[in-house]
Amino acid sequence: MTPIQTRLAVRHSGECRFIVSTRTSTRLWKRSGALSASRTRYPEWWPRVVEVEGERFEEDDESVQVTNTPRGNIQSHFLVEHRDDLREIRMSCDLSGAYAAWLLTPAQVGTLIELEMGMDPKPLSDRVLDLVAGWRYFQTWSQQSLEALRMATS
Repeated sequence: MTPIQTRLAVRHSGECRFIVSTRTSTRLWKRSGALSASRTRYPEWWPRVVEVEGERFEEDDESVQVTNTPRGNIQSHFLVEHRDDLREIRMSCDLSGAYAAWLLTPAQVGTLIELEMGMDPKPLSDRVLDLVAGWRYFQTWSQQSLEALRMATS
């Protein structure tokens, strides 16, 4: 699964969007949808996610997530902004403003996976980080995430 990188009009320098087309059957659709729908399973396949705690993961629910960052492991609250069962999820961090949006779409020859990651930086330190290294950071994390999802569903 090789990502086709498309950098769109960005709000901040760290925004990164990938669209990946896979030639796998609906197997990827079902398995990746099940993995993305269960936040407690994120550490199994999403790089840098160490732990996720929460009772429910529906729209407007918050969970506590421990993420490995360049500054070490950080515990923060993630809000599920949008969720459409096994198809789409968008969540954001209330501490840094980092966000991730996943969209899975069945296609004739497989599954389209659209992943957008970036940051709407809140503290000054995160604004500086975003300007200096944000795009590279989220580009790397996006590519690692897509590859890990592929490996977890194969």
